[in-house]
Amino acid sequence: MTKTIFLFTIILFPLEIFAQIPVFLWETEAVFSGPESVVYDPVRDLLYVSNLRKNPDGDIYYGTEFISKVNMNGKVIELKWIEDLTEPTGICIFNDQLLIVERFGLVVYDLKNDRIDKKIRIHFEGFLNDVTVGDDSTIYVSESSTQTIYTIKNREIEKWFTGDEIKKPNGILYDKGQLFVNVNSDSTIRAIDVKTKSVSTIAQMEKGIIDGIKPIGNDFLISFLEGSLYRVTRNGQVTEVLNTRNKSIDMADFEFIESKNIVILPAIWQHKIVAFRLE
Repeated sequence: MTKTIFLFTIILFPLEIFAQIPVFLWETEAVFSGPESVVYDPVRDLLYVSNLRKNPDGDIYYGTEFISKVNMNGKVIELKWIEDLTEPTGICIFNDQLLIVERFGLVVYDLKNDRIDKKIRIHFEGFLNDVTVGDDSTIYVSESSTQTIYTIKNREIEKWFTGDEIKKPNGILYDKGQLFVNVNSDSTIRAIDVKTKSVSTIAQMEKGIIDGIKPIGNDFLISFLEGSLYRVTRNGQVTEVLNTRNKSIDMADFEFIESKNIVILPAIWQHKIVAFRLE
């Protein structure tokens, strides 16, 4: 009897830890142009949204897309805040600068002075996608149609890692000396040691388009474009925490604000932003 109870407890324990009930907070009107990525600015308590393009299979119209500014209640403050961008995708904030991946490389926007500081050209082969920054200020950029991660430091650009282990990388996240990569060729989450460049597999996911990755405690939140959000531990345990497939809400490169326990979803082809609280 004692042995049976012990095994039963072990099975239920992870479910109790990760049981989080998503509570709908708000959604915007469908005013965006393929919102691909959202980032939270804690200094100004605002959200910034990259707008990829209006149609999933549309042509590229150079210099026609933009970054939007939204408040924490879902009100669009300025739809076309940073303009003249070409298909911006991943965005992140570092040292009060908004880093924006677009088709030609990286745009660095000075948030304090409200202006573009510089544009860094990357001579790439496919589709630049996401961006993250290391402890030493190294910028990492994924190229999703190949198997390459670029780095930028002091404006020096390097093809930092290329290999079948990360073929079709999408979302990337630097954390504690490792670069975590959502790999869509085989639906895995992989980690690259930034010093040794050794690669390990964190988790095997279901088939689909793995998009965003954000930290939650010592774990990660992982989004699938099709409309699923998972919590993934560092030892590979996978738990679904939010599913919007039955509501036809896509999940592109989302934001998780851990201090508020709020997930902000860019519903890319529904052209709106949706917020949930994980309780």
